[in-house]
Amino acid sequence: MIHCSETLEELEFLQSGHGPFRELLKNLGRWDGSFVAPACSPVAWLDRLTCLGPDILLVHVQELVYGDLAILRKAGSPVVICPGTIQYFHREPPRVLEMWKAGLTLALGTDSLASNQELDLFAEMQALHQLIPELEPGRILQMATSMGGRALGIPGAGRLRPGVRFDALGFRESPKGGPGALSEWICAARPRPDARFLQGRDGCNRALRANPPL
Repeated sequence: MIHCSETLEELEFLQSGHGPFRELLKNLGRWDGSFVAPACSPVAWLDRLTCLGPDILLVHVQELVYGDLAILRKAGSPVVICPGTIQYFHREPPRVLEMWKAGLTLALGTDSLASNQELDLFAEMQALHQLIPELEPGRILQMATSMGGRALGIPGAGRLRPGVRFDALGFRESPKGGPGALSEWICAARPRPDARFLQGRDGCNRALRANPPL
């Protein structure tokens, strides 16, 4: 997992070798003057270093430049978007719609409590829905479930279908109207689950039948 292309200052440092990142390294006593800026984006730099691929998760990818999407699509590196961190720093939303069109694997993350108020994936879905209202709620739900499983390389994770382990959340109250209405409700209302199941058992490790009826 690599935090990549999160800030404009990061781009400036790799483009020119100057800026706040250089000053930070100096203040930390980590600058020896030997670094030569590659004059490219963070995504392109990782590609040159052969540090991209399906098993390398890139976190944030907030600042893309021309050519980055093509590199990511070819490399197959999943991208983890952290809406809570974006709101914490009052940043502009990343180009999620373009990433979707490019066919990238997109997942949701919280980053950490260093730049977030809580570690709650429902909060991240709600935040992304607010940041990019034109992004379909169904896609946001995918980013929190099946896309997350794909990004982590866990077959079947985040999906309910025959042959996979039964990991699920249950809600007593949910809207009618099919998958679209359900996705919109989950992303907009940030509901609290009434029950959870892990490998066919409830969250308290009791048998499945011990859960209250939903």
